[in-house]
Amino acid sequence: MGTQVSDIVSVTISRETAKISQAGFGTPLFLGETYRVYDRVTEYSTLAEMVADGFATTDEHYKMAAKLLAQEYSPTSFKVGRKYANVNSKCTLAFTGTPSAGTWTLDVSIDGATAVTSGSITYAADNDTATIKSVLEAMAGITEVTVTGLYSTGYTIEFTGVDASADFVISGPVVTSLVGVTACVATMTQYGSAVETYTEAIAANIAEDNDWYCLLTVTRTKADILLCAAAIEPLVKIYIACTGDADVITSASDDIVSSLQDLSYDRTGIIYSSDYALYPDCSWAGQQLPKDPGSTTWKFKTLVGNTADDLTTAQIGYLDDKSANYYETIGGLSVVSGEGVMVSGEYIDIIRGCDWLQTRMSEGIYIDLINAEKIPFTVQGLGVVENRIRYWLGKAVDNALITADSIVVTMPDIDDVDPTEKAARWLTGITFSATLQRAIHKTTITGKLAV
Repeated sequence: MGTQVSDIVSVTISRETAKISQAGFGTPLFLGETYRVYDRVTEYSTLAEMVADGFATTDEHYKMAAKLLAQEYSPTSFKVGRKYANVNSKCTLAFTGTPSAGTWTLDVSIDGATAVTSGSITYAADNDTATIKSVLEAMAGITEVTVTGLYSTGYTIEFTGVDASADFVISGPVVTSLVGVTACVATMTQYGSAVETYTEAIAANIAEDNDWYCLLTVTRTKADILLCAAAIEPLVKIYIACTGDADVITSASDDIVSSLQDLSYDRTGIIYSSDYALYPDCSWAGQQLPKDPGSTTWKFKTLVGNTADDLTTAQIGYLDDKSANYYETIGGLSVVSGEGVMVSGEYIDIIRGCDWLQTRMSEGIYIDLINAEKIPFTVQGLGVVENRIRYWLGKAVDNALITADSIVVTMPDIDDVDPTEKAARWLTGITFSATLQRAIHKTTITGKLAV
């Protein structure tokens, strides 16, 4: 990955809590098996853009995006991550005109390599499936294809051999001399691949595009959610998962939420819902991600398009004990209940706010370093760094993440800096502290009325 900003400017923030939208922090990644797009990560702003890329309204990624965008607040863009599915590559060919003679070729790419042009396919009759099959199977790396169709209705080519899990892409037939044909359009309707785990898919998506913050997945299985949570935990990202596992609302200790809680993950929050197939996790993220990190609690949010659960007192007790979130009706209004927490019990808004402050402060100081001809290792130079730290702490106050009167920034005395560190041009010994702003989730009021 090369040199990162954190290699140059290292900011570490510890969360000392009693309970032990800027680009990136408002961007979700929907991850699940799909063969509609070739790229690992594709960014969209509207559902229409997804349809134009070949997604059907019944596709899981589309349904996730629809729930995200249906909320009162929603991100301005979202990303679709591709988890490889165990499917064959498939392409359709549509000819304009009716051929009567001539030849044509196909350009085929295998596993991202430069496309190779096939041998000539000679027109012999209206149905040339055998000829197309023979020419393609003669190409290196292709063992078997299945061809159906006619020139008049178009052909479908599917790579079906033992190497079918390879990534075959037909980038276009070259109509060289087909008499009566003015054009031919090749459309990939299915991008083939071998099956992979969520762990592998997350790593591959990050390698292609790491500019997203919140992972949302198609999967609802315990094994997959555990894999995703483990992959996200060491990253500056969060994972919002959903389950409808009935064991979660019982005393069971081996359900998915209990298993995650045992691992004390700070970066995975889970919402229980019997409406899990309609992606309440995406609705919840859609409500929260557009808002400034730290400025909003994840509790008490109404999810458009989702149905609240009718939970008993005992079931709510189990959910609370497991640090699960849930969707219920209180006082006639459906809201996210629980405490808006990760499975560790830490509040989601605190995690996101601290991530935002750590990243923005690092980026801010890095920009100062590259924009200045030189920041001197002097009192004045230390002042530049201190001012940037205070600037972002001020922004954190504006976002209601920390309280203004609690901020303390301590800079090293220039005369006490180790000469070795000065020689290495490495400034250390900077510390700051501040108090997190809390949110009111419950209140008790005692009054007295007298005559």
